[in-house]
Amino acid sequence: VLEKEGFQELRQLRTIVDGLKTRAETAEETVEEIKDEKEQLLLKYNQLESTSQVNINGLMAELKAQKDAIEMERERVNFDADTWRTQMNELERELEASATKARAQLGAAREETERHRRTAYEMQAAVNKLKVHLESLKRENDRMQAEVETSKESMRDMERRMNEQKT
Repeated sequence: VLEKEGFQELRQLRTIVDGLKTRAETAEETVEEIKDEKEQLLLKYNQLESTSQVNINGLMAELKAQKDAIEMERERVNFDADTWRTQMNELERELEASATKARAQLGAAREETERHRRTAYEMQAAVNKLKVHLESLKRENDRMQAEVETSKESMRDMERRMNEQKT
């Protein structure tokens, strides 16, 4: 009778251990999926960051090119004293248009940079949330593994007792 009960209890414990193993495997798969998702988010973040930098560099190069063109125009105006006033007025108009365009481009670039920055912060928050979730899953996995170990020890102890009772 005791032996029968022992075997029944042993079967129940094995069922529990199998269930815990399944949960641990599921948790490990979830951790891997979260790691993959984290890598994808980091890749997107890096792409956004590099795209923003390319846009800023392009605008800065365009601003430098416009500045250089304006300086050359000023030197040419200085060589021609008769047409200086006419050219100067024209240059002022061009400067104003360029400055307006540059301010508009700079404003647009700042808005785009801010949008990218917000997106990067949101992605970083998502990464942090995933890190926290991953940590939680790791703790859950550790807890489950401890439960499995405890169950294994109980099973070994029960088997030892059953063997002692047999002898």
